[in-house]
Amino acid sequence: MKYAKELALIFTPVAFAWSMTYLVGAFVSASWDIAEWPSDFRILFAIWGSAFGFAVWHKLKGSYD
Repeated sequence: MKYAKELALIFTPVAFAWSMTYLVGAFVSASWDIAEWPSDFRILFAIWGSAFGFAVWHKLKGSYD
C-alpha cells in the first residue's frame, strides 16, 4: 500500500501540471488539437509541464516528509 501511495504522489502532480499547461497551450495557440500547434509551442509546453509537475511533486514531497 505504501508503494501505491508513493506512486500516486508522483503521478498526480505531474498529470495535474500537464493538464494545466495543456489548457494554457490551447488558449495561446487557439486550438484544442495538439497536432495543430507549432512544434516550438509543443516543446515549450512540454518543458513547462514537466518543470511545473516536478515543482508541485517536490512541494508535496516536502510536506509529507
